[in-house]
Amino acid sequence: MELIDSRSMRGLGVWATREYYLNEWVLEFNGEHVTKKECLQLFKALRSKTSPYQLYFSLKGERLCVDATKCSFPGRYLNHSHLRPNLRPKVVGALVEGKRVVRVVFSTLRVVQSGQEFLFDYGERDPNVLKRNSWLVNS
Repeated sequence: MELIDSRSMRGLGVWATREYYLNEWVLEFNGEHVTKKECLQLFKALRSKTSPYQLYFSLKGERLCVDATKCSFPGRYLNHSHLRPNLRPKVVGALVEGKRVVRVVFSTLRVVQSGQEFLFDYGERDPNVLKRNSWLVNS
């Protein structure tokens, strides 16, 4: 995979450089794991200076976030598509040296050809947010 300009308003994106099969693991969304409250505070503090790269997820009923703003891993450049996603996020856990470690990984929803951009549905369903950001529904 490689980072290249998405040929649109989206900026950088992650593109396949080989064929990926159905359910194949592609990459991990790396960053600092924080609570939803901490993530929202970081977002408010950062949005005037830079674009925050954050991914919210649920684990055992708790809303958590991976903040990748300070990271350079490719996962932070995954773009959104509600209409044609080809990746899905999955929360996985493991024990590492006796400590529970949680990761958000992405695998394919279908075969992805070399030269295609990796896309996933950001999952935003709040009607107020969708009204202000039609691209979340129309892309």
